[in-house]
Amino acid sequence: MSTIYGVGDCVKDVFRVETILEGGMGVVYICRVLEAAELRPQVQFKSRKQEESPVSQSERNPYIAFKTFHRELIWHPSVEEGFRRECLTWITLLPHPNIVKAKTTDLIGAYLHLWLEFIDGGSLRERISGRTLSLEEALSIALQFCLGMEFLYESGPIIHLDIKPENILLTKAGVVKITDFGLAKALVKQSEPEEPADDEAEDGGKSGGPVIAGTVPYMSPEQFAAGELDVRSDIYGFGVVFYEMMTGRRPFEASEFEDYKRLHQETPPAPAKTIRAIPERIDGAILKCLEKRPEKRWQTFTELRLELETFCRENGMDQLITAAPSLASLEQSMNASDWNGRGYALAKLDRFEESLECYRKSLEMDPEGVGANINMGTGLKRIGRKEEALAYFEREVELHPDVAIAYEPLANHYMEMGREEDALAAMRKSAELDREAIARWRTLGFMCLKLKREEESRKVWEHIKELLLTVPRYRNPMSVNNEVIIRMNMGATEQALDMHEFGVEHYPESALIWYNFGITLHQLGYVEQAIGCYSRALDLDNSLTFASLNRALLLLGMGHWESAKQDLESTVASDPESVAAGFAKTLLDTASQVGVEALGMLSGLGASLKYIM
Repeated sequence: MSTIYGVGDCVKDVFRVETILEGGMGVVYICRVLEAAELRPQVQFKSRKQEESPVSQSERNPYIAFKTFHRELIWHPSVEEGFRRECLTWITLLPHPNIVKAKTTDLIGAYLHLWLEFIDGGSLRERISGRTLSLEEALSIALQFCLGMEFLYESGPIIHLDIKPENILLTKAGVVKITDFGLAKALVKQSEPEEPADDEAEDGGKSGGPVIAGTVPYMSPEQFAAGELDVRSDIYGFGVVFYEMMTGRRPFEASEFEDYKRLHQETPPAPAKTIRAIPERIDGAILKCLEKRPEKRWQTFTELRLELETFCRENGMDQLITAAPSLASLEQSMNASDWNGRGYALAKLDRFEESLECYRKSLEMDPEGVGANINMGTGLKRIGRKEEALAYFEREVELHPDVAIAYEPLANHYMEMGREEDALAAMRKSAELDREAIARWRTLGFMCLKLKREEESRKVWEHIKELLLTVPRYRNPMSVNNEVIIRMNMGATEQALDMHEFGVEHYPESALIWYNFGITLHQLGYVEQAIGCYSRALDLDNSLTFASLNRALLLLGMGHWESAKQDLESTVASDPESVAAGFAKTLLDTASQVGVEALGMLSGLGASLKYIM
């Protein structure tokens, strides 16, 4: 699968991608926060109280991480919905010292992004690779892990369901940070069942199917049985991790899913003390985590922690024991930026009333923070309180008259109120303050287009083309494709076609440029031209399955069944597990069963007419 960004790409003007970590569905990008000298003047601006934006300076950490999913998976609504659930779970947690902190959620292009604190010490998997841990080090990790898991249970209650060394991160100072809530779920009543996660299998790891979910070597017996799950499943998973920390290997090893299932459900683990000399009490604690029946395990992480703390006190390791912070103290630790980031994330997740409450708390702490009044105004506007919203937008401009972002929301609000000249004046000011910001110039262009200011509109579109050619962060096919998609979504067909022409002129070797041109022409009914674009895209990249599928659809409409059939078969052969291949198989199966003429009845295949970034 392909990633949205590459190493070296700049995201949101202030983050440069340095490392990419790929999973089966999710992708984590590790980014360096750019130094002041590398930033544009508008991005360098700070509020009067030096309060930072949700993802600006990452609490003075030079790195930050964000998570999203693979480019191809935008075609899978269930994947996006699962990621939205993960974002909501993560962003609403209080900032516990043993949980990776989620800063905010943002929508960039067509993709949700979850911004996270960067953990500088790597994962527990890296720590234990090829070695065992000392008793003191393992106990320190175990005690901190228990505190984090207790907090999750107290917060939801939330169960994680994917406990493994890769999801336990460590700072260089040795602080444990639990991460990855892709499978996490809040416990619900029997009468309110949740939809199970639909996770594909990964090599050596994730289970398949709509019910069984987890990472196979660490799954509890009841996870294999798709049984009722609670915190005791997480305790079992941690038992496997604890065993591995102490012995250098897992209690069970197998190569097949069914073998793992049998071992976890039926075979008692060899005591850890038979592999390495460890205290009887610690061995007993691990084995109790690994009991086959949930009722025989530790019933909570608090029980396990108290057992380990007792051992520490009796053996002169009191320094490993840390008091559990209360939820009240964690809430009190949140600053204005934290509340603003949470509010922004909740708004992107369509939780508007909850986001307003977060913005109120942010403004109480820092009434002059950059963007805080904008966010509050936007939240009020979304729930229909437009007059109240206007006061916040105008206050943002009063507080920060030299900041470009202050003017655009006010300009849009003026437009909605019918104050067209005021809107144009505010939008011109925003664009002039930040001449390299395509988004602001684009908004001005649409505004001029709507108000029939043809000459000014033309000049704006030309300025955007100049930026696409001269500003390094925009000099790529993805930026052009983004401009096309936004224009089409706004109904500006003529401007979209103009941008397509610009794209093929400057990036003639980009398969996606040609493919997306084909999509637009396909939608507009220019059949021959669309086929030509799809063909050019396939010449450049014959693995672009949706190009061959869409060309097949057009050929079918023209009655060219044999040519269409070749494209459909090519689509299936190129990537049998892709969404495009699924569509193609449906067409081929229908043709073989009920005849070619029935293909026109498959209206759902219009879903293939989507752009790819």
